[in-house]
Order: sequence, then C-alpha cells, then structure tokens
Amino acid sequence: MKADKVFANTCAEFIGMESYLLTDDRQFDSDSVASKIENKADALELDGESDDEMMFDFQAAAPKRRRRAPRIGFDPGPADALILNAIERFDGWARERVVEGVSTSSGNVNAVYSHLLDRLAVPQSPNQHTPKRRIENMEKRIRFLAEVSERQAEYGFDAQFPGSDFLSQLRKVPIPSQELAAVALEPYLDSVEAKLRTQQDTVSAIALFIDTLNDYLHNKYLSFTVGSGLRVHTSTGHVMPAQKLSSGERQLLTLFCNIMAARTKSSIFVIDEPEISLNIKWQRRLVDSLLGCTARSGVQLAMASHSFELLAKHRDNVTRLLITEEA
Repeated sequence: MKADKVFANTCAEFIGMESYLLTDDRQFDSDSVASKIENKADALELDGESDDEMMFDFQAAAPKRRRRAPRIGFDPGPADALILNAIERFDGWARERVVEGVSTSSGNVNAVYSHLLDRLAVPQSPNQHTPKRRIENMEKRIRFLAEVSERQAEYGFDAQFPGSDFLSQLRKVPIPSQELAAVALEPYLDSVEAKLRTQQDTVSAIALFIDTLNDYLHNKYLSFTVGSGLRVHTSTGHVMPAQKLSSGERQLLTLFCNIMAARTKSSIFVIDEPEISLNIKWQRRLVDSLLGCTARSGVQLAMASHSFELLAKHRDNVTRLLITEEA
C-alpha cells in the first residue's frame, strides 16, 4: 500500500479526521476527493471567457451549465489541469456553502409566518403605542442587515436585502400602527439575520482568501462570485486564463484553492515543499498566510520543507526529521 494511503487510513481510523496531501509535483490526493486529473479542453479560458458558462439557480439551489461548442486542437497539459482542478475545487466548496444557506433560508421563511401568527394572537391594548426607542432599534437593525447583505452580495450570495426600502416604509407608518408593523417585521428580520449569519463565515473566509492572494499578485488580481467562480484579472480588469500566471503565482493559487476546499471537515492537510517556485519574500510570508486562511476551521497543517526562510518564524513548531540507518 502506498505511503499516502497508509497515512489517510491512519488519520481516519485513529483520530477520525480526513487527510489531504499536496505533493511536490502538486498532485492532490485525498481520502474524500479523487486526485485523478481530467484533461478538459473546454475548461480552458483561451480568450478570457470560460467555455463552460456557470449559472447558479437559487430556487433550485444547484449549479447548471450552459455548454458552448468545444474548442478544437488544444489539449491542456498536466500543469494546466492541476491549477484548473484546484480552482474547480474551490468553486465547488463555495457553491456548496451557498446551497446550505439557501436550505437554511427556506426553513426560516416557514418560521416567519408561524412567529407572526403567534405574535398577532397576543391581545394588544387599543391605546398601546410602540415606544420610540423600539422603532429606533429596529431601524438600526435594518441598516446593519443591509450592510452585511451588501457585502455578501458582492460575492453573489443571494439577493441584496432592501434595507433602504424598509426604512422608508417604516417611517411612513402612523404611530397607532407602529406596534403592528413591529410585530410583522421582527420575525422577518430574524429570518434574514439567521440566513446572513449562516453565510457570513463562508463570505469572511472567501474575502480573506481573495485579499491574501491579491497581496502576492502584481499587476493582476483575483475576484469571485457564485455565478462566475474564481477569476484572474489583469490590472486593467480583463479576465485572463489562470494558466497564464507565473510559476510562483500558479503554485500559490493551487495551494490555497486546495486548502480552502478542505475547510468543510476537520482534516489534516499535508504539503510537501510548499516553497516550490516561491521567491524568498513570499516564503517568509507563506505560513502566516496559510494560518490566516485556515483560521476558524478544522484544518491542521503539516509541511515538509527545506526552506529556512519559510520555517524561521515558526521554529517552535518545527520537528527535524533524520534518516537513520537500520539496525
């Protein structure tokens, strides 16, 4: 049995964790994700546009593909397939989180009407007016939810919460009707907040991932939306194929995409020689960047490295492995 399979079986049997291995040639192996590289000519972006245009149907909560005619006469090599597969894993991880958010929001909508009926069933005094402070607190809550929703909408997470519309309508409600307005709005705001809270960890992780990698890139940058997936742009905003990145940039993108895709479950992610193709400056930053992108997740990192620059700041966590002769 191969050593990587022994390691995977050991992790699963004794510590109940999944394992991921990124080898020095950047092959990706996992006990839950197939490591087979598929050559897909129609997955390449030769002119800045994907041959597979991804749409996302929030109602069906599932991705749909609209196929274009495949390009003829181009066969991607292994290096191209490696980075394309890594990006595909990242996109799949993000879209799975969206599906979870949609499922949660469906349950919340059902609860809204139940809570509304419960509150309306409570007798209200005909002279009872909603205190001004309650309306002010509701307005603050609407503004907060609108801000959070706007940040999430930047990455294509569902439709933006129309906070300004609600604020405008709420201010028009006559004082005698404000209690009824509060009773009607609060369960709905609860459901919106629950859905945003479900998606917030994923949105924060994606934002950190994008910001971290963009700090490494020069004259280009990454973007992500649920519909278009992860894309690389030139400094002028044009989409460029990920395969056109430099060797070091491709190594970083492959590494970070695979690590993000491992966030779903508690796991051990082993990286063989993470310093490959990285300049000295990048090597010094790499471990901190990886730790940042795996924060608040169940991912634990283990690395085999020959780079003093990479390990210098983290010597307390370094174990030296020696080859010894058999007795």
